[in-house]
Amino acid sequence: MYPAANALQFNVQRLCQSNGTWADPIYSQCIDVIKYHPQCIIGFCRTCPDLLREMVISVSLTLSIISVALLVSALVLFTIFDSIQCRRLSIHKNLAAAFVFRFAVLAVWTVVQTSNVFQDCSSYNPVPLFEYEWVCKLLLWLVIYFQVSSVMWMLIEGGYLYSRFTIFAMRHTEAPYYAYLLCGWGVPFLVVLTWTIVHQHRSSQNHNSFCWLPYAQGHHLWILAGAMGVALTLNLLFLLGIVVILVQKLRAENTAESKKIWRTIKATLLLVPLLGVSNIPLFYEPPEPSSAYMLGSAILQHSQVSYSHLVGWSR
Repeated sequence: MYPAANALQFNVQRLCQSNGTWADPIYSQCIDVIKYHPQCIIGFCRTCPDLLREMVISVSLTLSIISVALLVSALVLFTIFDSIQCRRLSIHKNLAAAFVFRFAVLAVWTVVQTSNVFQDCSSYNPVPLFEYEWVCKLLLWLVIYFQVSSVMWMLIEGGYLYSRFTIFAMRHTEAPYYAYLLCGWGVPFLVVLTWTIVHQHRSSQNHNSFCWLPYAQGHHLWILAGAMGVALTLNLLFLLGIVVILVQKLRAENTAESKKIWRTIKATLLLVPLLGVSNIPLFYEPPEPSSAYMLGSAILQHSQVSYSHLVGWSR
């Protein structure tokens, strides 16, 4: 039995004959695999074909490229027109920029990892290229940082929208713009820096560790997951609060027809992807994720920015 990448197994068959003796082993499956994929056996950087893995990567990269292109075009247009500049648009531009950086860096990281740039695959046992480990760590750090920062900007977006529907909308003064920048870019930096210090200490105790991989392990992962989970949960509460306020306002104006209220609620729920609430179920990953879960997760996360682009135009 020859194990291949991702736990695929190819069996050598050997039949028991009627006279009680074993027939010659049949290596047809293994021969076919080695014929078309000479480095398919475990080792050689695991170069076995994997249809699901390739589909997930293709979907993620395609949606990332489309989303980045749409958001960059939106950012350019939002910047060149001075007449539409306002605090709300500035927050939305920062959210779009965080998405652009997040998925641009993620696309680079995906290509680098699938191409085994940081490993020597010429021998059966791959050898990490430690002289380039700092580049690998920098890329991974940027992937994590922009993921956290995009979630933080979604929280700022949700909080600002909620404030427009409450008593805070009557105030003539707003928080200074630099306060939003500190929360959107500075807080994620501190969160990821804290995780980096802890994870680096843990990794230094494992001599086989390379480039902090696998990084999604250990109790200290909650430094990242906890920060993003709190932000998304608050956005869910903001969204529910907006729905309640809109329904109460319609009733107070004696226009509480069921159809109008339902249309208003549906229009508000369109903010679910923009505020990242749709990502909350992804915090739970099954022990053995199915192909539907993997593809659905890739589509949900990477199409979110395209939706943000459309919302930006509508606003």
